[in-house]
Parts: sequence; structure tokens; C-alpha cells
Amino acid sequence: MPGEDDPLGEFLNTCEEVHALWYGFLDAISIPRSGIPYEQEALSEPHYYRLGGFFGRAVTVIAGAILCYLIL
Repeated sequence: MPGEDDPLGEFLNTCEEVHALWYGFLDAISIPRSGIPYEQEALSEPHYYRLGGFFGRAVTVIAGAILCYLIL
């Protein structure tokens, strides 16, 4: 079990980190996105915001590829 001193134990262990990841994910999958975080939690944890954005873009690309495969 990861402890407080382990790097994995500190990954997403606060609400601010989880919220920043979620805001980045939602900004990446939304159509009219600004790309600039305006929530305080996302501004205080920019690396989690960017990680969420990466996952959001990956989900968008994968969903698009699946839809193209099913249509064609």
C-alpha cells in the first residue's frame, strides 16, 4: 500500500488535484473550449490540468476512430 512518501501515494491525493484533472478532461472534450483554465484548482495544479487535457483528447480521438470504423 503506497504511503505518503511514495510518489504513487501522492498522485491525486487531494481534491484540488482531482478537480484540476477533471477540469482539464472536460475542457478537452468540449467543443467551444478556451484552453485556458479559469478555475482556481486548475490554476494551482497545472500539470494535472494538462494531464486531464491529454486524456480528454485521447478519448475524443478514440471515440472518433470508433465512429468512423462503424460508419465506414
